[in-house]
Amino acid sequence: QFKLAGWSFISRYAKVLAPSLLAIFLVFSFVYAQFTLPGNVFYPLKTLAQNIRIYLAPANQRPVVRLEIAKARLLDLMRVENHQKAVTLVAQKTRENLNNIPEDIKSIPSKKVSLLVSQRVQKNYQDLPQIVEKTHLPSEEKAKLDQTIKDTQEKVLTYTFDTSEELNHCPSSLESQLVKLSAYFN
Repeated sequence: QFKLAGWSFISRYAKVLAPSLLAIFLVFSFVYAQFTLPGNVFYPLKTLAQNIRIYLAPANQRPVVRLEIAKARLLDLMRVENHQKAVTLVAQKTRENLNNIPEDIKSIPSKKVSLLVSQRVQKNYQDLPQIVEKTHLPSEEKAKLDQTIKDTQEKVLTYTFDTSEELNHCPSSLESQLVKLSAYFN
């Protein structure tokens, strides 16, 4: 009597097999999404992974990570030529990320670390206007992105200057605080 090979092992291991296949599918989806462009079905997974990366970054590295992700999104925008709705949404999210950089720098508790981070951000900011110019965005979106880049760069530069001035005048401010303390205790 001829008997076909049975698939009985599937029913036996179904409780383990289904979640395993789902996990494998999710992992490969996230990996594939890292190579997609706006307009692709998997691009939201890429932005989700980037947002998680921003959220999990330490506070003193968050501005740098935000800038790297904004630059990566602008490079994605530079390579895509259609899907205007998705492109506009990515441009808006990029502007939001760029606007949050100065607040992230200001939230760093140590002035020396925030000064180093702001200087690092300032260095990495140099090529953003050229990338925006090469994108296939509508002219009003390009203008908005350029303005956001200029405003953010100005805020970071101002913060860098103010922080360096504050750190350079630190001994005199400490001396005045010591005088106030000694007067209080006298």
